[in-house]
Amino acid sequence: MKTDIHPALLNLEPAIFWEQFDAIRRIPRRPYEEDQVRRYVLQYAAAQTWSSAVDAAGNVVCYVPGRGKGASSPTVILQAHMDMVCVKESGSTHDFGKDAIDLEHCQRSFDGHNEEVLKARGTTLGFDNGVGVAMLLALPLSPELSSHPPLELVFTVSEEVGLIGARNFDLSLLKGRRLINTDSFEAEEIGISGAASCEFSATWQLNRESPAPNWRALRLIIAGLPGGHSGSDIHELRPNALHLLLNFLNSPSIQPLDLRLAALQGGVRRNAIPPSATVDVWCSAQALPKLCALFSTTQAPFHEILSRFPSLSLGCEERADIEQPINVVLAQSILKGISCIPDGILAMSAEMPGLVESSNTLSLATTETGRLSVTCMPRSSKRGYIEQLQKQMHSETSKLGATCEYEENSHGLWPADPTMPLLQQALRAGERAYGKPPKVTATHASVECALFVTPLPGMQAISVGPEIRNAHSPEECVWLRTVAPFWRFMIELMRSLGETA
Repeated sequence: MKTDIHPALLNLEPAIFWEQFDAIRRIPRRPYEEDQVRRYVLQYAAAQTWSSAVDAAGNVVCYVPGRGKGASSPTVILQAHMDMVCVKESGSTHDFGKDAIDLEHCQRSFDGHNEEVLKARGTTLGFDNGVGVAMLLALPLSPELSSHPPLELVFTVSEEVGLIGARNFDLSLLKGRRLINTDSFEAEEIGISGAASCEFSATWQLNRESPAPNWRALRLIIAGLPGGHSGSDIHELRPNALHLLLNFLNSPSIQPLDLRLAALQGGVRRNAIPPSATVDVWCSAQALPKLCALFSTTQAPFHEILSRFPSLSLGCEERADIEQPINVVLAQSILKGISCIPDGILAMSAEMPGLVESSNTLSLATTETGRLSVTCMPRSSKRGYIEQLQKQMHSETSKLGATCEYEENSHGLWPADPTMPLLQQALRAGERAYGKPPKVTATHASVECALFVTPLPGMQAISVGPEIRNAHSPEECVWLRTVAPFWRFMIELMRSLGETA
């Protein structure tokens, strides 16, 4: 292993993989800003004498010749995305545009037992999908792999902001019809289906009015919640900070206080559960003590949430920089309109027990001087459900003065095909690597596989990976004990696919 590798990675196996992840974590790779990591991939490919191509969207394909008896086998596509979600803890000075991700090898408790994990200090780790980028670069050079089929290494851009790279991929660059996506978060599982998703936003133009002379301006703050991926973590029923604030403002105990809404802010990404949110309000001096007493961890529902998430914090601050209150009639329409947007699990799958079929996450809220906007992300594995939900939200919020924007067609629906030969080979490779057959699963998240399977006849696809928890949050981590077995699985699968005529 290299001597200058981050101390948290020392003595981890396989060394060739961790050396590549160490290189990747040093490179800024925000969505839409993949120039540096793309340059690294292309330079790495050139050093191995692999040919490569870059399409108009900025996606990269590296062409690796087959080796050994696998050289004449059909081509296999290995796919990962180059960007990462960039979220940091409150108060962090990390600059995702230039700073390397700092690592920490530590223990975390999950479901009553401790796990050795790798995480970042104060930021997202970027193992989503740094694991895939490192795997694609390291695997063809493994001394354990003396035979493998020709490989097309596909590195896409801006996955985390709507599968942008995959949606605009130049499919003429691909010859293979067997695709292995490395963006799964569950160890010893093989994903064969994913949910579609879309973005919906509602915006109100604001009119403001002067507060009464004795009124006071306050900021209510919810922070410290775990957040997480709005697809892969939605089944854990993690509280949504924005939704909690709105429920508080609409609760019967608050109505007599006659609050005036001024601003609503919250969320970190369109595809993440908001871990924090703030609302600015005006109230009379007489109502202020009552408001602060009600906005307390001793009160429901905050007391119950605190028992599950001790990091929850609430704040009630008087401030001089809060804008004038929004017109009272308009504010009521805004709160009522946002309440028409459902949040959380909406339906469970009838075909796969335990799988969320449909959900919606109120993910972002922003207030500027002239407007207030909210964004949500509906997801579903049921064809047509998202379009139906969007029409419903459009109808209800537009009646209350909102201007709505959304895509007419959702993207990312990846139908299951449990009969495909690629899955059968992966199951046999998994049994050799893990000592038991992997579990075949579907995910409630959108997976780039959908954008390759749908337009390319005969394309088979699976999604695999090690165990990643709390993705899209500063608590993102990978269970270290799952990485080496995942590597062995990929070695076994490449060997197997190299024997396919």
